Amino acid sequence: MYLQKSYISEIKSYIKNQIHDESTTFLILLAEKTVPNLTELVKELNSLNISFIGGIFPSLISGKVHHETGVIIQSLSHAQKPIVVKDLEGPSNQLRSISIPKTEDKLTQIVLVDGIADHVSNFLFEMYNCFGNSVNYLGCGAGSISLESKPCLITNEGVLKDAALICLLDMKSELGVRHGWKNIEGPFVATKTEGNTIHELNWEPAFNFYKKLVQNHSGTEIGKDLFLNISKSYPFGIYKEESEFIVRDPIIVNGTSITCIADVPENTILYLLTSDKKALITAAGSTFKPNAPKIHKAHTGLVFDCISRALFLNQDFEKELSAVYHSFQKYSPGIQPEGALSLGEIALNGRGNLEFFNKTLVTGILY
Repeated sequence: MYLQKSYISEIKSYIKNQIHDESTTFLILLAEKTVPNLTELVKELNSLNISFIGGIFPSLISGKVHHETGVIIQSLSHAQKPIVVKDLEGPSNQLRSISIPKTEDKLTQIVLVDGIADHVSNFLFEMYNCFGNSVNYLGCGAGSISLESKPCLITNEGVLKDAALICLLDMKSELGVRHGWKNIEGPFVATKTEGNTIHELNWEPAFNFYKKLVQNHSGTEIGKDLFLNISKSYPFGIYKEESEFIVRDPIIVNGTSITCIADVPENTILYLLTSDKKALITAAGSTFKPNAPKIHKAHTGLVFDCISRALFLNQDFEKELSAVYHSFQKYSPGIQPEGALSLGEIALNGRGNLEFFNKTLVTGILY
């Protein structure tokens, strides 16, 4: 449910009217332009004796529209109460506290992370090692469009940054992942990296190497002062067999190093990607597999769309949201997809590894 006003009193009043039993977790997505006092919000929600997880996002999505103000609240049936992971580099002990119930159908794990925290990819790797394909995963990275490191997650334990929130739902799901970016140069090697910062590409200073590739393709000289204006059209891609590339979004130049939204392990094989608006919008309308079943009694539709897609599409972003909306109607008629523009996307439905995507759109029908 989208609420235009994110006053604490309105959030509390709405949630109070939605409390039906103790097995509910409330997912709370807040637009950063109208974020209330988070410490006070947590205090008031804790007074209701409910479970909740949430975060701050650049913008919210409700149906075919995105909103820069307000809040989205979803009530979800949990199989286990949410847990907080504060050590993303070594989360194994906390992850082992989650036990997956034996059931014929896969349950769904909602995952919210601080989108610009260090070691997010490591955390997802450890989580996949614990649970493998026994559950479906859906989530995203929270945070500010400014990319400033500050508290962006909320839970019963407080207001957090550099953390992750996990909630195992007593719900099945049909998930989708697409982006529409294609490779134009490569392969080349990230020969020296540190977390999400690339220092060298093919043993050359990373920015110098990247600049040559982009200029050869676009004919446009790329300077550090206008880096994001050009780099939003030329991300990196990590090859993934039988699927689209895993995108890494270059966002900052520091000296001759390039910082991305998510980790780039040393010696990773990379490609240079690009796309156009038509390809991205087409991909957005086909996130679900063509043979996905129709779900006529879905509970919730969730969508997490990378903020950099919105910046790339600009005035055409509403066309992407419309394509997403009609995709939901095809597989689950009457469902109203809701979610956020995110700093990294998380999804896994079936085989493969659990990844932290950039410039990607993930969708989920929960039932």
